[in-house]
Amino acid sequence: MKKYIMYIIYIILLLFLFSCTTSRGSLYTDIVKQEKSAKGQSGTKETKGKENSSSEAEKSGKRGLKIVTNPDNAELFIDNKYMGTTPILIEDMETGNYRLIIRKEGYYSKAVSIDYKGGLLIYTTDLKRITGYLFIKVTPSEASIELDGQLLSEGMHELPVGRYSLDIRLFGYNDYTKELQVNENEVFNINAALEKAKFHISGLASSRDVFNPANPGLTGNVKLSFKVTSWGTGNIKIYNSSDTVVFNKEFKSFSSWNQHLMWKGRDIKGKPLPDGTYRVVLTGKSKDSSVTETETISITIDSSVMIGYRTLWNGTSGLLYSPTAAILPFGDLQISFILTGHLEPVDEVPVFTAPADLSMRFGIGREYELNILGSLILGNTDNIPMGASISLKRRIVRLRSPLSFNAGLFIKASYQEGTTTDRFANSTGISAGIPLQLSAGFFNLVYSPGIILAPFPVIYPDDKNITGTAGLFSWLYQQAGILLDFGSLTAGISASLRSAPFTAFKFADLPLQAGAEINWMLPGTRLFLSFIAAGEFESIQNFYLFSGGGISFVY
Repeated sequence: MKKYIMYIIYIILLLFLFSCTTSRGSLYTDIVKQEKSAKGQSGTKETKGKENSSSEAEKSGKRGLKIVTNPDNAELFIDNKYMGTTPILIEDMETGNYRLIIRKEGYYSKAVSIDYKGGLLIYTTDLKRITGYLFIKVTPSEASIELDGQLLSEGMHELPVGRYSLDIRLFGYNDYTKELQVNENEVFNINAALEKAKFHISGLASSRDVFNPANPGLTGNVKLSFKVTSWGTGNIKIYNSSDTVVFNKEFKSFSSWNQHLMWKGRDIKGKPLPDGTYRVVLTGKSKDSSVTETETISITIDSSVMIGYRTLWNGTSGLLYSPTAAILPFGDLQISFILTGHLEPVDEVPVFTAPADLSMRFGIGREYELNILGSLILGNTDNIPMGASISLKRRIVRLRSPLSFNAGLFIKASYQEGTTTDRFANSTGISAGIPLQLSAGFFNLVYSPGIILAPFPVIYPDDKNITGTAGLFSWLYQQAGILLDFGSLTAGISASLRSAPFTAFKFADLPLQAGAEINWMLPGTRLFLSFIAAGEFESIQNFYLFSGGGISFVY
């Protein structure tokens, strides 16, 4: 595990030490200037800080009496008149002697006299808790004692007055629970003698009802879990459709409540099992063999259920710049964070920008997937473009042969604030596309034509005839890529190219977005590390690259 922690540290360092900041021409400079000018177009408002904060008011020499208590939120009465809760500043006090009473539930009240002579007077005081006592003795003494979820030891404890929930547990014994009231200066005595529990097994369950052992890392395993109350032995046997035992696991001695087994979909000899439904039978016996109990569940192995990491950079899962037809199985989840960067002088001043995204991917049905994305472009500029999108994808065709073919359909709503460029290939508007995916083993060829209906066009510095005036615009997205999928390791290249809006149609509206990625699952985990290099290209003489990485959790 230590080496995996080091891997995570390395990827975090990678996020801030960007390795690839190559450029040529003025594209990066022009984009930064365009995003600066887009600030005004997007309606971004500047907010000035409030003047005369409470601390500044004190420095300004204002009159008044300020009461501060530890803890705060105590009630304040001055000459029997309720004034509010602490901390509180009472301005424009008349000079004179005042009687203060400070009250807070669970604390002793405090009464003091204050001689106010003008100016600013600050009175600070600590309130003393009202306490009682709890004495605990437990047999057997090694039992775990929790009071409102906090661990305690045997013996005497001074506690604030109030009601508490006491839980005492030890494997092999019945739980002891009690609601108790601690009163002021009183001792509440607990003398708990735990009773031995009867042997019982319960809650046999699997982490997945359907799984594919070919999926990478822990996503290709199923966790079988159950609970037991006392000492004993047990075994789990897994039967195929012919009622033959294909897997067997012995539990030689139970010593804790929670038991589990990770099954990789293999038989007793370690060979992969074929698709089908398997019966899992749990049998448990008490230590003296006087009690025997059995529970049964079913699990299905399905090689068509594919779980793997896919990038959501463009708002729909797949490669960096092209959606794919793959669908996350029902109930599964992916959470990802990607951070990239580029540093280059703009008007002789170094300007650093860091496009980043945080995304979630949900399997919400047998053939449906929901994608949610938030993106922003950090940097030492006076504008931080940000955006969000949500998309729904459905697989509509799945054909298996020596060459498998999958087709999907997605619809996406996106919004970008503070930029008219298209660094994420995820411009403001409603879009739809048809991801097509041809696969031969680990090799996948992806093509995803799409169309967008947008209130604003994409504007780059050389778009002399296009303005940011709101209207109704539509154009095509041509997105394609190559994906190499080895399960725990994926790599790919992808690109996205827009047409101009149909009102001024031309097939290629440069710049082109393109990127390369490598995604690697840490062995024995559900974590993927990503390494990315991408950029925008107008020509061989005019382009810029950014690079970075990310971390993802797949379940």
